[in-house]
Amino acid sequence: MPITEPSASIEAPGGPTVATIGTFDGVHLGHRALLRQVRHEAEARSARSVALVFREQPRAFFNPGKKVSYLCDFEARIAMLGETGVDEIVELEFGPTIQKLSSEEFVVGLRDRIGLEALIVRAVFYDLVELGEEAEIDGETVLGVWSCGQFFSIGPIGPAEEV
Repeated sequence: MPITEPSASIEAPGGPTVATIGTFDGVHLGHRALLRQVRHEAEARSARSVALVFREQPRAFFNPGKKVSYLCDFEARIAMLGETGVDEIVELEFGPTIQKLSSEEFVVGLRDRIGLEALIVRAVFYDLVELGEEAEIDGETVLGVWSCGQFFSIGPIGPAEEV
């Protein structure tokens, strides 16, 4: 599974492709469910499955003086993405070029350059809630997910409030 460098990523040969895009920090269960969906859709279309990965979170571009923390370094994210079975990982650099594009221009550019047939995205929070596990932390029952060998709490689980 090749890792395409940022300068070459926009000219990546081949197609058709089915892709998803993100930072994939931690490659948690929600990410894995999304990548599984990308692989299945790619298989159904006889296409390559592609993960478009930002090395840095796009918000780092907009707040250059503010430190952005990560669960895992980029190399660890790439290794974990490689374990998901996607055909190709394409590193993207979020900068002025991408920032200036409209969503439509970005997707059309991917269609024209890498044969994009489908871009699959999902609201991560809902994936996390769906895939979360209950745990007890400091006497409180919480919902959370495992990533990089650590448990991350999404929030407490308590009785539903009366409406």
